[in-house]
Amino acid sequence: MRYERDILTIEDVFQYETEETMTVIRAVSYALREGDSFFIITPGVDTSYVVEAIDLNDYSCTVIYDGGKRVDIKDVFPLFSVGALISMLSLKNEFDLRTAGPKWVVIFDDNQEYASEENELLVTFLWYVLQDLCARGMIG
Repeated sequence: MRYERDILTIEDVFQYETEETMTVIRAVSYALREGDSFFIITPGVDTSYVVEAIDLNDYSCTVIYDGGKRVDIKDVFPLFSVGALISMLSLKNEFDLRTAGPKWVVIFDDNQEYASEENELLVTFLWYVLQDLCARGMIG
């Protein structure tokens, strides 16, 4: 049970299969905001950026980053914070997060239980739970 950082890293996101990761984007509604961290979905990606602005027009949404560079929002993946993960997990479902010695425990809708590895980071544990629930069709 650790809480050393609050935001996912690119490595955290790709710790699981790409298809599992993409189920999250298809299943949840998450609106990027100024100040959010993200990365551009490309092969060999290793750089994260911060949203400087969002340009909304009739047909698309563009993220402005890195001093004025632009990318279509469909080509970015947010680096979720612990708060965003908890919000997505609890939006339409009962969600209980507890500690159990050196582990985190999540009880979801009173019938799904998850326990982290000892000393696992909270952000990576919640990311695993969200991916699993989305892949199983329980969120979305």
